[in-house]
Amino acid sequence: MFSQLMFPFLLDVNNEGELHIETMSWLIILMGGCAFLALQFVDMPYGRYASSKFGFLINVKAAWFIQEIPSLAIPLYLLFINAGNKPVQLPNQLLLGMFICHYTHRSLLFPFLIRGGKPSPFIPFAMAFTFCAYNGYLQARYLIKYAVYSSNWITDPRFLTENWRK
Repeated sequence: MFSQLMFPFLLDVNNEGELHIETMSWLIILMGGCAFLALQFVDMPYGRYASSKFGFLINVKAAWFIQEIPSLAIPLYLLFINAGNKPVQLPNQLLLGMFICHYTHRSLLFPFLIRGGKPSPFIPFAMAFTFCAYNGYLQARYLIKYAVYSSNWITDPRFLTENWRK
C-alpha cells in the first residue's frame, strides 16, 4: 500500500506502453536542463557547504541511504513482478545487473563508509530521492520490458568498450 501511494506509476506496471517510457525519458532530460539553468542562479548547499537554508538537516548516512535506495528497490521489485512473464534476454540482464550492482554499492555500502560528513538539507535530499525513484523505474522498466538487443550484442565492441573500459 505504501509503495502504491508513494509511487503511483507502479500501479499500472503491466499497462503502460513504450510511449509512456519515451515520454518519461524526455521529461527527465527536460528536468535536467531545468536543474542546470536553476543552479546557475541558486547555490544549492550540499556536502561540505550544507546549511539549513534549504530545509532541516538530515544525518548524512541516513540521507544517503534513503535517497539512493529507490534506485535499487524499484528495479528489484519490477524484476520480481516480471518473473512469471516473458524472460529477460541476456544483454538486458547484464545491463540491469550492472545497474543493480552499482546501486547496491551506492545505497547499501557507501553510506556506511562515510566518515564524518555534514548533514544534508531536506530539499536536496528530497530532490535526490525523487530522481532515484524516477531513474530506477525508467531504467528497469525499459530494460525488462522494452529494450531489444540481439543475443550476440554482448560481444559487440560498442558494449565491450563502453562497459569494460571503466
